Amino acid sequence: MNPRGQYPEQPCLWPSAVRLFGALVLVAAFAVANSAEVGGLRVFPDQRRIEIAGKVAKQDIYAKELKGVLEYAATCEGGKTYESLFVLQPKPEDILAACRQLGLARGKPAADLPDGRHTLPEGQAVLLWVRWNDGGREHVRRVEDFVKDAVTTETMPHCLWTYIGSEEVEDPATGRRVPQVAIVKNIISLHHQDPGVLIQNPLPSATDQSKHHANKALLPKEGTSITLIIEIPGKGGPAAAAAFRAFVSGRVQGVGFRNFVQLRAQQLKLSGWVKNLPDGRVELVAEGDEKALAELEKALRTGPRAAKVTHVEIKPEKPTGLFDRFDILD
Repeated sequence: MNPRGQYPEQPCLWPSAVRLFGALVLVAAFAVANSAEVGGLRVFPDQRRIEIAGKVAKQDIYAKELKGVLEYAATCEGGKTYESLFVLQPKPEDILAACRQLGLARGKPAADLPDGRHTLPEGQAVLLWVRWNDGGREHVRRVEDFVKDAVTTETMPHCLWTYIGSEEVEDPATGRRVPQVAIVKNIISLHHQDPGVLIQNPLPSATDQSKHHANKALLPKEGTSITLIIEIPGKGGPAAAAAFRAFVSGRVQGVGFRNFVQLRAQQLKLSGWVKNLPDGRVELVAEGDEKALAELEKALRTGPRAAKVTHVEIKPEKPTGLFDRFDILD
């Protein structure tokens, strides 16, 4: 269930014991009711979500130097707000306390290993939403919808983000180990290079720090008040048993092929995405039950009535479990 109770049509460092005590008081305050509001934070334990007040960040502050590159979906004041989509009102340690109250446990950040391998972040899966008002009309969209690939201009696929809970570091002033998020003040990273955030992009492509730009066609104007929602998804069915990547050739663009694939995948309860390629082919990734995947493969070989499929290349892949629905990418 989404933050409005229905599915949308579209989808510090703690320098003293006083600060630590304040965070503990915050946790206790959240625990006394089904929902509580403290400093721009609302926690709804029964609905498994947190609502965080914020605003749309100013974009292209260092346009010449950064060339539009984003590193973060959300930061707090004092963080890298010039490379972020949204700036959140509360202090980062208060957001961390709220996440703990919701039951989110610390995971492991993505890492580059000495043998050259790269590990993806590990932790609890969360959904991220943004809610805002425009001319009296309420909008709710996934955070991914505000992010575009710098090269392909495709919107980021909808996915389940990974809560890592921030790496701990030693406070040089006290010698005490504290969450790094309290120092760096960055909350949600679009790449894998910051272990101090609370939430990391789970996708393998997030190793590229220069990949992400703002989807300015959707992003509200600078300073617009927003609410960032962190939601723990409900328990679904079993994890995907299998997955494949497919490349479909022929007359498959401009004939409703992507809509055809999405509808069939939804009927088969598959997750993933489908997109057009510059060379005229259609590419897709699908995850789910093996029999359902076989049915989708059959459908790909015929396509909609106006299509003419000449070749389908299927490449089996290991299921990632990162996708919670089947999307058409721009």
